[in-house]
Amino acid sequence: MDGLGSGELRLLRRVTISPRLRKAALAKELGISRSAITQLWDKLEYSRNLRIESYFDHGLLGLTILFGWAKAEEGSEVLFKFATWLRSNPLVSRVVESAISSSMDHRVYFEARLPAGPRGNWFRSQLARFEKRPYSLRLIYTSASHIAHHMNLGLFDGSQWDFDVGFRFTAAIDMARGYADVIPVDRTVQQTAQGELDSETLVVAAALNQNYHATALDLHECYLRLGLNPPSERTLRRRLNYLRKEAIPYVGIENIGLTKTAVISLHHPSTGSEIARLLLAQASTLPKTRAVYAPTMTILITELPEPVEWFTLSQALSPLAASSIEMCTFIADGSQLWKSLESFTQYMISSISSSEDGI
Repeated sequence: MDGLGSGELRLLRRVTISPRLRKAALAKELGISRSAITQLWDKLEYSRNLRIESYFDHGLLGLTILFGWAKAEEGSEVLFKFATWLRSNPLVSRVVESAISSSMDHRVYFEARLPAGPRGNWFRSQLARFEKRPYSLRLIYTSASHIAHHMNLGLFDGSQWDFDVGFRFTAAIDMARGYADVIPVDRTVQQTAQGELDSETLVVAAALNQNYHATALDLHECYLRLGLNPPSERTLRRRLNYLRKEAIPYVGIENIGLTKTAVISLHHPSTGSEIARLLLAQASTLPKTRAVYAPTMTILITELPEPVEWFTLSQALSPLAASSIEMCTFIADGSQLWKSLESFTQYMISSISSSEDGI
């Protein structure tokens, strides 16, 4: 990996802390010209795919995020069939399969965006079908109550990551154990009760999901990609300004030395698990993490630098879990799947049009 220049790293650190800032504000905060900011940004965008993405309370979009995992012995044909079905399903937004796991089995983690009504009910019924004979697949899943994204560039000097999973991370968790009930969980979006799905809101959310700073022109082009007639520029700006207030921005970036993906999964049947709360609170100390939480389940999908031994992470966390908690850490294989909100919106618009046409 080619290292970042000092100017690039300085900009990246600033925008990670304050992703809502536009280029003019970044130039003022960093004390450099707007043209210099633009040059640095363009370089990071070209070489590292820098972007400011955003996520939402999906309840406001008329959706529920269902997340969970399936597990079976290595080489299971049923699990392979299930993973194939997940990958082909337009409601599924994320699939991560294990290459090796601490529980010595094979795992498939998934997330799905479910609308209310027949489509969401059908998806749940298919999960239930896989749990029954003849498949008898072990599945654990529930609806997400909180989602968060974190990136800790304090560990990165532009070319190397200074992350000691064996001592520093576990020491931080150990020190915080007595304060589990009061530790704030930053940059977390609560997923509220599912509202009514509105295709216009979905289109705007899809544009902001890809680019928090999306303009009226960006949204206009999103409408066209989805085969829709865009409203006036004034209406586009109004819709963007309204929904942007509900969005939580975060930095997306690649090619910065985070070459492994580890998934930490917890199933804690009793609500309010201390270790779940600690992991969520300490997620911001990891290099780059997506956290999904429910009262009885917690998932951390974290990107790690190559020197980090994933099994050390698993060994460090195991003593913290009570006997009633099922915990597994696994390294992802190279076949991860992620589908954008725009692709989901395309499917929903097509489905709504087909229903209206009586197809």
